[in-house]
Amino acid sequence: MNWTDTPGVLNHAEEAYLHIRELLLSGDHPPGTQMSERQLSEELNMSRTPVREALKRLQRDGLVTAGGKGMGVVVCGLSVADVTHAYAYRAALEALTAELAAVRSRDGELSRAQLAELSARAERVQTHSQEGDQRRATVANLRFHQWICTLAANPFATEALTKLWDRIAVSSLSNLTVDSQWGHEVHGHHRDLVTAITEGDPERAAAVARHHIRRAAVVYSGSHPRREEP
Repeated sequence: MNWTDTPGVLNHAEEAYLHIRELLLSGDHPPGTQMSERQLSEELNMSRTPVREALKRLQRDGLVTAGGKGMGVVVCGLSVADVTHAYAYRAALEALTAELAAVRSRDGELSRAQLAELSARAERVQTHSQEGDQRRATVANLRFHQWICTLAANPFATEALTKLWDRIAVSSLSNLTVDSQWGHEVHGHHRDLVTAITEGDPERAAAVARHHIRRAAVVYSGSHPRREEP
């Protein structure tokens, strides 16, 4: 019987995957950082087999890449071309989830509490970015977009966006505090999204979401150093 058929080992592999994924999403391991099986095994206090399986899964997610024989893995970054493609894909997906959330709102499928939470999450993004706290603003911003995805209730969109958001987070792509003008624009977009979804206007919600992500891509590319293409 293969080791993956053993429930206990499967649980360890899942535990290792979730732990390492959180390490990557924390921003403390920037692109190019090497991570070894031995180091991770010691940190997680488990054998190298489940750690190896977790790293294979993270490779499939696009978060790490093999670092060569005996080198473990290397944290992945997005190239200039990758960022362009990623944000084009994200714009299409988030336009869809905003549209679906607005449809559900229009049809009375969303509660007042769910819509109030959407507004509260938008306000938290504004608060943290005005404080200049990039890490907390970035987390709040992701949670705002995740909530729209939750309201959309489309599991395929959720799966695709989760993987995309992870890759963006691991690459440390953030532009929320680059300047006050962009911050003001972001909060305007968020308010428009909240209004369109709350009022049940699918076309408006989709248009705002698409424009918001496209503008984010433009601002990011204009305010961050260009990475060398691999």
